[in-house]
Formats: sequence, C-alpha cells, structure tokens
Amino acid sequence: MDLFVINRYDESKTEGNSKSREEKILEKLQRRIEEKKKQKQLDQSINKNDSIKIESMDIEPVKSDEMVKKKKKKNKVKKEQLEVEFKKEPVDTETNEKTEELEEMSYTILGGQKFVEPQPIEMILPYWLANPEIISSDLSIKGTEVAELKYICETLQKNLKNMKIKNLFPVQEKIMPNILNAHKKPIPFRPKDICVSAVTGSGKTLSYSVPIVQYIVDNKTESRVTALIMLPVFELATQVASVFDKLCNNLKVRCLLLTKHRDFAAEQKALIEKTIDGEFSSKVDIIISTGGRLVEHLFYTEGFNLKSLKFLVIDEADHAMSQVHNDWYHHLLQHLGIINELQSNRLSYRDLMSLVNDDGSYRLPQKLLFSATLSQDPEKMSTFNLFQPKLFTTADNKEDLIKYQERKQEEDQRGQFIGKYTTPAELKEFFTITEYKLKPITLYALIKKHNWSRFLCFTNTVETSHRLSFILQTLFGKDLVIEELSSLLPLKIRQKVLHRFSNGDVNGLICSDALARGIDVAKIDCVISYDVPKHLKIYIHRIGRTARAGHEGTSVTLIAPDQINFFDKLIKTANKKSVQEMKPEREIEELNALNFANAQKKLRKALEVETNERSKVKSKSGGFSLFEKLQKQVKPAETIEMVPESWKHENIHETPTNGKIMKKEMKNLSKKKLKRNKGKQADKSKEVLN
Repeated sequence: MDLFVINRYDESKTEGNSKSREEKILEKLQRRIEEKKKQKQLDQSINKNDSIKIESMDIEPVKSDEMVKKKKKKNKVKKEQLEVEFKKEPVDTETNEKTEELEEMSYTILGGQKFVEPQPIEMILPYWLANPEIISSDLSIKGTEVAELKYICETLQKNLKNMKIKNLFPVQEKIMPNILNAHKKPIPFRPKDICVSAVTGSGKTLSYSVPIVQYIVDNKTESRVTALIMLPVFELATQVASVFDKLCNNLKVRCLLLTKHRDFAAEQKALIEKTIDGEFSSKVDIIISTGGRLVEHLFYTEGFNLKSLKFLVIDEADHAMSQVHNDWYHHLLQHLGIINELQSNRLSYRDLMSLVNDDGSYRLPQKLLFSATLSQDPEKMSTFNLFQPKLFTTADNKEDLIKYQERKQEEDQRGQFIGKYTTPAELKEFFTITEYKLKPITLYALIKKHNWSRFLCFTNTVETSHRLSFILQTLFGKDLVIEELSSLLPLKIRQKVLHRFSNGDVNGLICSDALARGIDVAKIDCVISYDVPKHLKIYIHRIGRTARAGHEGTSVTLIAPDQINFFDKLIKTANKKSVQEMKPEREIEELNALNFANAQKKLRKALEVETNERSKVKSKSGGFSLFEKLQKQVKPAETIEMVPESWKHENIHETPTNGKIMKKEMKNLSKKKLKRNKGKQADKSKEVLN
C-alpha cells in the first residue's frame, strides 16, 4: 500500500510540473507579442518624425492613418487568398487576431492544405536536337549529276553510273560533302559527329558509303581498318555489303562482311595476315558487321586492330539504342583504350592530344548515326557520347517548315524536332476495318481487287506468318506465288526466297518485322500490315518498304473494330492526316467463302503432319515431301496445287546448325588462347631465371 501511495504522489507531481511548463511557454509567447507591439509603436513614431521633417521641406507628409489603412487592406487580401486556397469559411475576429500574431512570429499553421496535381513538364531538348538542318523529303526533285561532283574520283563516278545512279537525292547532296570536309582539318581539330533522321528510301546508305570510299582512296598508304559499319540484322548487313562491293570496283579498297552465318576461321584469314617478322597486318579497309560477331573478333582474333578507325557508322541507330543487352560499343571503347569517353569531349588541348596515336590519328572515330525514326530522347542519345553533334532531318510538307521557322525565332520553345516520323510524299496510306476471323479472306479480296502482283505482308508473330502463307497460297493456287520469310526457315532458304522475290519469281512475301529494317527491294506495289503494329516506329519502317527512291507506293493496315482507337492514337502521334479508309470487297469474300473454309481444313491437317514430322526425325532422311504426304491424306478434289518453301519436307527437317558450329569454334579458340598465354608465361619465367 505504501508503494502505491508513493507512485500516485509522483504522478501528481509530474502532472503539476507539466502544467507549469505549458504556462511558462504561454508567458514567453505573450512577452514576444508585447515586444513586437512596442516595436510597431516605435516605428510609427519614427514615421511621424519623418513626416515632420518632410513638412519643413514643403512636401506633403504621408499620414500614419493612411499607412495603417493600407496595411489593413493587405491583410484582408491575404485572408481572402488563404480562404480561397484552403477553402475555409471566414473565422471569428478573435481567431484572426491570433493567426495574425502567429504569422508575425513566423509560425506555420498546420492542417487545411490543398494538394494540387503537378502540371506535366514540357520537354526541353538540347540545342542541336531542337535546331536541326532541314532537308527536303521530295525525292522527285533531281539534284546535281554524278558527273559534276568534283569531290569524287572518276572511277567512283563510273561505279555509281553502273549502279544506275545519275542524280543525287537531297539527303546525299547535303551529307556527302559535309563528311569529307570534316576530315580536312588538322589535329587537334576533331570532326563533329553527325545524326541523320531521313525518310525511308531517301538514299541514306550511299550518303555515308560514297564519302568513306573516297576518303580511303585519297588517304590510303597501307591497308588499315578505316571504317566500321554496324548493322542490327544479317539481311541488312548483306545489303550494305553489296553496295560497298559495287562502289569499290576497280579501286584499291577492300571491304569484308562479318556475320555469325559464316565460318569464323575463314573470316579470320580474310581479316588479317601474319608477316615474316611475326607482326600482323590488316587485309581490309572497311568492315560491315553485326554486334555479336564484332565482339567475338575483338576477343578471339589475334592481331585484330581498330585503333586507326576514322568512321563509325551506326545504321538503324534507334534499334541499337534500344538493345540494352548488345554491349558491342563498350567492348569497342575498351579495345581503343578509352576508359572514360566523357573526358574526350572536353576541349582542352591536353585531353585532345592524349587521344592521338603514334601515327597521328585519333583513337576516337567520327560517329555517323542514321535512322528513319531517330530517337529524340537525350538519355538514349547519350549512350554514344556524341561530340558536338549536328542533326540533319527531313520535313514532310511546307506547314512543318513554317512551324519550324516560327519556333526557331522563339528560343525558349524547344519541343520535338521536325522529321522524326516523316514518310515519302509518293506514299498513299489506307486502313481497312474487318473482323479477326475474316482477316485472311479480306486480305485475299483486296489483293485480288487491286491486282497487287508484288507485295509485302507483315505480321507480329512468326506463327501467324507461317499459317497465313499456307492459306494465301491455297487460295491463289497458280495465279500468284506466295512465300514466307521468317526465322523458322534456315539461312540458305531465306536467301533463296529473298533472291526470288527481288527477281520477280515470287509475288508476295509474308514476313515478320525483322525484314522491315532497311531492306531495299525495288518497285513494291503495296505493303500490308496484317497485324496492327505495336509501336509507331514499327509502322514507319513497315510502310517505308514501298514508295522508295521517288516511286509511288501504297500501304494498307487491317484493323479489327476494337483496335480503331489504338490505331487513331498511333497516327495522331505522327501528325498524319492523310490516312484514308479502304473498304473491304465483300462480294469477292462471299464468292470465295467456301474456298476459304477448305483452306482452313487443309491448314489443320498440314499442321498435324508438320508437328508429327518434326517430332519423329531430326535428320534429313525420308524421300517424300510434305506436299506429297498431304496429297495422300486429302481427297483428290481438295489437293493443294502449290505449297510455300517453309512447308516442304526437307525444309522442316533442315534446321540452322551455325549456332552449334560456332560454340565448338569458340571453345577451340578459347583453348588455343589459353595455351598461348601459358606459353608466354613460361617464356617470361625462363627469361627471369636466366
């Protein structure tokens, strides 16, 4: 009981102390309020004295009452603003006086805040992105003739004429002399990097290939790797390599294509030769490569040297920026001996001279970025650490040019640059609304109605292109030849199909978006998007396969009813107003409804046979083709007259083996490299002992 009484006594004591503390805090606050009131009275008296002095100088004095009124008005305005912001009803006069006193004492009043949603921040681009050099997108305008170009040698002019190029396009006329002039300045001046966002089919490949070849012709003393052209896809790399081969005809300039689809040891022999002194020398001046293959040669090819590189061309640059896993650029910088590339962008003489090799060449080459849909995201562009870059872009029409000129006058407004999603002026864009189940027959009816004998059809998945090629071929029969081009086919058959299509032996190709990147096939009548593209960049690259080099072309996109809103947003982001509706041909669809139903039945049976064949045998055994097996299973009235290459028996069994061969080669090379390193270490240890 005594302990309980003691505890109660302590609690009452602490409560009394807490009350006394609160009273002390209130007394302090009152003292401060009284002190501030006294200071106000002193200020007012000082103002009165000032007014008396002003009277002696024959100037009308300002009354203290007027000053008080002005202050009261200001306080009222503040109160009204607070009531609007916090949405409160007017408080009593007593509470107002207390709030005024607290505000004067610089105490913040908690509670009652209104949280406003932040407004979207407008994007402000760097100056070089917001102020590009505009190039015309009208490819019908004839530029200067090839024979009149003074900065190109005669043999190169003849090679261009043999390629049936008589006049330059606007992009080529602007960029070719710019690249050559940038390398005429002596050290320590460094050539500025160039970015080009131009319309598909405007001649971007020639705009960088011609000046590179001409520079090597003018400055070559011995064979060194002077230019490296990086491409994302094998098909595009072969196309660019064929352009360089034609340009280098009868010139002492050698180029080589590096891809995973070739023998690694054969590429090593074509790249480097070993002299009698035991040193390595390059056989090649220009290298066209994909990212993965370049990294393999940097690690496993002895004597491979890129330190004399003058040009680094990144074609389809937006694709390279999006490939985070592709770190070929990082390995290239390590090979060049540059730890921090940001130091190279400084303008100090010491930093610049530290990047100069013994032969007087820079370790860092000039970067040339090309794409039809170049990214305007500064963060993505910073991956390549561009040096004082200059942007060239094309404009669709006169309205864009007027807007650009108006925006250029207002320096503060730096939004999107012009020419991000430009398309050729000769292209006509359409869309057709149909149901998912009727898509194949709608596509067949459109091709039949408009007599498209040379077309490309893009799908979002490989499975869709595989099935669609079978259905279209069964519907057309002998009237048209339809083929599939996808990763399901081995490389040899893909090259064969693409060659037949370019020659005119194949009428239609059903393919995935891998082909949409930069493939140049002449005179395509129409490009059809069987599936709506997931992004605007994919749409631009698809429709860019037609209306190339000044020729007319058509693009059609098949849309389901629930995809209309998505497609509208896709088109609005590109500021396109010319996309029109092409109505489906219902009469042709109704006449061929029975044939379409039979084609679907044949497809089901063909898929069953295909899965069984792939599960049974992995080798190339079996003399009968899939076509013949299908003829035995199906009735004579339902026989298939033709079948695409991808559905033939030998192509089902043939699978690409380059990956397995590459793994074996890489293992052998790594073993050889380990043996060499062990041998070198043993030699060093012997020298130390001696």
